[in-house]
Amino acid sequence: MNIFSGSILYYLIILVLLLLSAGTAYFIYRNEELSNFKRAILVFLRTVSLFLILILLVNPFTEYYNKSVTKPVNAILIDNSLSSRLEKRNETIPNVLKNLVSGNSDIIFYTFGSKLLRQGKTYSEDSAMYYRYSTNLSQTLDDINTIADLSINSFTIVSEGQINEGNNLLNTVKKFNVPFHYVLTGDTIQKKDLVLKTVNYNKQVFVNSLTRVFVTINSYGYSKELRVNLYENGIKVKTNTVTASNDASEYTTSFDLISTEQGIRKYKAEVEAENDEITQANNTEIFYIKYVDNGINILIIAGSPSADVSSLKQALGRTENFKAEYRIQKQSNEYYEGELPDFRNYNAVILNGFPTDITSEEQLSNLSKKLREVNIPLIFINSSNVSFDKLRELQTHLPFIVNDIIKKEFKSNIRITANSTTDKTELLNKFNVYPQSFFYKEAFSVKPNSTVLGLTVQNSEPAIVMDNTSGTKSAGFLGYGYYKWNLNTQGNYNFLQGLISTMINLTVDENTKERFVLKANKDYYAASEDVFFTSYFRDSDPLKKYEVKINISGNGKNEIIGMSQTNRSNFGAEHRIFDKGDYNVKGDLYENGNYLTSTSLKITIGDAVEEYKETRAKEDILKEIAYRTNGKNLSQKDKSEIAELLNTKNEDVKTVSVKTLFRRSFLYLILIIVLLSIEWYIRKRSNLV
Repeated sequence: MNIFSGSILYYLIILVLLLLSAGTAYFIYRNEELSNFKRAILVFLRTVSLFLILILLVNPFTEYYNKSVTKPVNAILIDNSLSSRLEKRNETIPNVLKNLVSGNSDIIFYTFGSKLLRQGKTYSEDSAMYYRYSTNLSQTLDDINTIADLSINSFTIVSEGQINEGNNLLNTVKKFNVPFHYVLTGDTIQKKDLVLKTVNYNKQVFVNSLTRVFVTINSYGYSKELRVNLYENGIKVKTNTVTASNDASEYTTSFDLISTEQGIRKYKAEVEAENDEITQANNTEIFYIKYVDNGINILIIAGSPSADVSSLKQALGRTENFKAEYRIQKQSNEYYEGELPDFRNYNAVILNGFPTDITSEEQLSNLSKKLREVNIPLIFINSSNVSFDKLRELQTHLPFIVNDIIKKEFKSNIRITANSTTDKTELLNKFNVYPQSFFYKEAFSVKPNSTVLGLTVQNSEPAIVMDNTSGTKSAGFLGYGYYKWNLNTQGNYNFLQGLISTMINLTVDENTKERFVLKANKDYYAASEDVFFTSYFRDSDPLKKYEVKINISGNGKNEIIGMSQTNRSNFGAEHRIFDKGDYNVKGDLYENGNYLTSTSLKITIGDAVEEYKETRAKEDILKEIAYRTNGKNLSQKDKSEIAELLNTKNEDVKTVSVKTLFRRSFLYLILIIVLLSIEWYIRKRSNLV
């Protein structure tokens, strides 16, 4: 309560407390044998001290306003990222600053790279090599906004304009509500250079499976054959040639890789350097590929013994990396081979003619729960005795919708369709038309996310359907009676084997086989760059507590970092490494404090590569910032024009409210003690104590 606010209510409260204090004091001393003078003094002292104590109950304070007048400063942001050293651009900065500073005393300098590096009243280039691996103006401005208690008149950015990192830059500059000017350093004409632009590859690949690596390079100023090399664990294993010309600047070449052993391989793609390049720091890229076991464990749940089930067994048995286990329904809650096993031990589940009319609701509920908890790929194969009503209860896990119809059977061949997954359906396309099977007319509708791989020749009904875009991948073959395919003299077992293999390979990939996954957001980092780790455990139990620790080892160092749990199954961590070299990262998963499993990856820390992907000066981003904030390009302006633009026209007046709480005042406490002490002294001299 501000006792000087002028509020009538506050004055009433003060009056009530004062009367209460006076009444209490008078009541205490009314019958004491004292002279009128002494009684008046004691009543007065007790009234004042009691009033001072009681008024603390309403938390009184005094408030006044203090005005401060400051002159806004002009902030100069100087790009000290590593790319600023190309062509010795950084050596031109002192001359640029002479024009900016002339006639302006209210200047503050900020140097930046991947973040704000330093600030001061004078400029000096930061000698540290850390945090200069990128040009992040957005982060720099956020840093200034956090640490600087300054009134800013304008910003002037001195940079070559290669802003290659950061988010929402335009929104960030608008927050300051001041002009952003700029001075462009460096030459906007592209100099001779070879750049390894991107490498596209699969981070995980099955052993004995071919994978293709695509390398894209930029060639500026060269018309000749260029050599692109690929190194594996430090040894050159392949070389491709690319013919560059002045008619184009971007070229892509590819390398085919295969490994017979599991493990993590380090690769380096390189475009061989030329002596007259502006820089050779952008000629290579390092990446890692993890080769994993290609064995796929499959659980087949069948509605009943049948010729189709026998044919499926034979087809799966002919493929070495498929390891199948069966549960064939015997009664409503019973299978010939025993109960349904733990789905976490499998990479896919196949429903072959399941569920049927005898399948219990308990079994359906149990099956749906297991599929949902483990998030395992599901493949459905139709049969003549499938119960559509009960299958409908599982359709959230399937790529199709079961329609409410009366079964109308027809017989048709299958025609493979053109689709977005053609490159993955080689086994299907080997036989463009498959032998006849039985189908139900208008029984199934394809979900919006799903892809039709095959249609019936008659009626154009969906025959082969898959969905690999949803959280749980799934596929379905909607025909039955395919055991007769094996009797076909042309196809033999190849028809069924090709169909089953394709559905399994499309729904089960190398990334879904692992129960516990650890990832880094990149393979290669500059020293001091943030490394973001994520991990995922797909079999987590909500009733158990999980913990992930990562061990980073290499270059004689060994660090253990705990990961933060972001939800039930996911973890994350952020770390910086300052020493260059290759590092092994091992993730350990603990369940209720006990070690459960582990996985690993590799990363490399080296020189900043991304900072040199583009080497010519560019003003498009700086120009856009200036346009949005009424700033100017100061590159060609003279000292007088710059001085006029940077002239501080308005002073910044801030009014600050200053409050003083009585309960925090030392003098207030002393006053109460003095009043009570005087009262005690008079009482003692009057023999009242």
